[in-house]
Amino acid sequence: MVTVNVQQLYGEQAELDQLPEYKAKAKEQAGHGNDVVLTGLSPVWLYLAFAHTPCRARQEAAL
Repeated sequence: MVTVNVQQLYGEQAELDQLPEYKAKAKEQAGHGNDVVLTGLSPVWLYLAFAHTPCRARQEAAL
């Protein structure tokens, strides 16, 4: 299991226009095929964006 501290993905304040960079950093930390736990203080919209991003494993399982 991998823990990603969402708060560490951005500086003082999360910016919506930086969302692609935040997702890329989180994917890099999560690795492939791992169970991932998101933690840390962060805006709700950032957690929702991560939650609604399909992972490759879920896409392959659906096939």
